Amino acid sequence: MTDKTKHIKNAAIIALIGNTILGCLKLAVGLFSGSAALVGDGLDSSADVLISIITLVVVGINTALRISDLLRLKWNDVYDYVSRRFRSHITLKESKTGKGKKVRLNKQVMEALKLYWPHKRGDFIFANNRKNMLPISRVQAFRIIKSAAKAIKMKERISCHSLRKTLGYHAWRTGAAVAVIMDIYNHTDYEVTRRYLGIAQDDRDKIYIGMALV
Repeated sequence: MTDKTKHIKNAAIIALIGNTILGCLKLAVGLFSGSAALVGDGLDSSADVLISIITLVVVGINTALRISDLLRLKWNDVYDYVSRRFRSHITLKESKTGKGKKVRLNKQVMEALKLYWPHKRGDFIFANNRKNMLPISRVQAFRIIKSAAKAIKMKERISCHSLRKTLGYHAWRTGAAVAVIMDIYNHTDYEVTRRYLGIAQDDRDKIYIGMALV
C-alpha cells in the first residue's frame, strides 16, 4: 500500500469515526452510563470515555486545530454563559504561530459539544479527572485517538496530527480551493499544504486527462 493510499484510508476512517459513531451516541450513552468501571486516563466512567473519544475526534476533524490548541479549549470558548447558548465560532490565537484564528463550529461539532456538556468538568473541555482539572496531556489524547482507531481495527499508524489533516483532505477532494485550505491551516508554504493533502502524480494526471480545452 502506498503512502498516499494509507493517507486516504486514514482520513476516511477518521471521518467515519466522527460521523458514524456520533449518530449512535445517544443510544451508546444510554447503554454505558450505568457502568461505574474506571477506564482510561483522566476518565471515570464508560460513558465519559465514550463521549470524550467522540467529542475529541469530532471537534478535531471538523476544526483542523493543532492538538495543542484543541486541548487548551475552554467551555467559554464555545459557550456564551451570558446568553446561555453555544457560540457559532471559536476565536483563538494559535500556540505555535501566534496567529489569530476564527473557526466556524458546524453541526457535527455542535451536536458533540451539546452531548458532552452535561459531563463537563471544570473550565477546560478536555479536562482530566484530577482535582486541578487541567487539560488532558497530548499523550492521553493520543491514547484516546488510538483507542478509537483500534475499535474499528485500523492497522495503519495514526497520530494526533491525523485529525488536523483530515478536514483539509476531504475539503480538497470535494473541490475546495487550495488557497482557502492554506488559509484555514495558516500555511504560508504551498508545499506544506500539498503534503497535508497527499497530492500525488495520479491526482495531477486526472486533471490533465479530464481537460478538453480544444
